[in-house]
Amino acid sequence: MLLISLSADSDDRVARSKNSEKSSSNQVFWNASNFVYLCLMSTFKVSDIITTPPPEFSTPLQRAVYKAFAELDIPFERVDTDPGLTMEDCQHIDAKIGVRIVKTVFLCNRQQTEFWLYVTSDDKPFVTRDFCGALGIPRVSFAPAEKLRELTGVE
Repeated sequence: MLLISLSADSDDRVARSKNSEKSSSNQVFWNASNFVYLCLMSTFKVSDIITTPPPEFSTPLQRAVYKAFAELDIPFERVDTDPGLTMEDCQHIDAKIGVRIVKTVFLCNRQQTEFWLYVTSDDKPFVTRDFCGALGIPRVSFAPAEKLRELTGVE
């Protein structure tokens, strides 16, 4: 965990890295310019809008989608981004392309023999009890990312 302490009477900033063994180890002193650099490094990156396929495809599925767009003469817009791991990350993408990104939750049963991809709007919370009740199943868990990659070819 990175804790940033700001002092009102000093230009120095203190960052403490906390871990389970030593709660105040690894003290690092930051001057104002280093602090600004740290804040900029944590900014989620979204490119300008692009209307051409990426120069390299990261998966066979991505290659197939862009091939289909070309064959069917379907125009598209895309952006290059950092991995969008949270809904807050996706809000940056929303702002750039003007389309609401959906929330997807990859779920499975305890035995990892049945899988569901729950898709909803970004502002709707996922309620396990409601999901399980609608499907008539006792419980679900978050499925491992490796299974998503194995079953769909995407990350």
